[in-house]
Amino acid sequence: MKVSRSEFDRAASGVVSPGQAEALWGALLEGANGRPRFDLPNVAYYFGALEVVSAMGWFISDAWERFGGWGIFSIALNYAGVFVVASNPPGTRKPRPRKDFSPRMRAASSRTPGEPGVACGREGSARDENLQRARSVYAFDAV
Repeated sequence: MKVSRSEFDRAASGVVSPGQAEALWGALLEGANGRPRFDLPNVAYYFGALEVVSAMGWFISDAWERFGGWGIFSIALNYAGVFVVASNPPGTRKPRPRKDFSPRMRAASSRTPGEPGVACGREGSARDENLQRARSVYAFDAV
């Protein structure tokens, strides 16, 4: 919706202060720059994209006649391999530090509310000790 400055000033009078109206008008002008437009450059851009997609469809149908389904599949696998190697060249990958998530997993897998193992009659088991240690290290509260 297009609003002129005079219409905006008339609508803002009595509702907000003149300083607030000026700040709001500035914000509206800044936001209008990113608004979609229907002008020649946008239409040309989308027409170009339509042309590229149409050409791709034409070329894939031509390639299908030449290579068949398995040929297209092998070409796609080759492209995928090239992209994987290009995105992660050999020798440039940094090893990730390994984290031990087992205490967290043990603490999260406690099935009994309150103290673990109490409802099962297994007080003092090794599992209880591990769970208590994990809760103290990772500050888990009993659920």
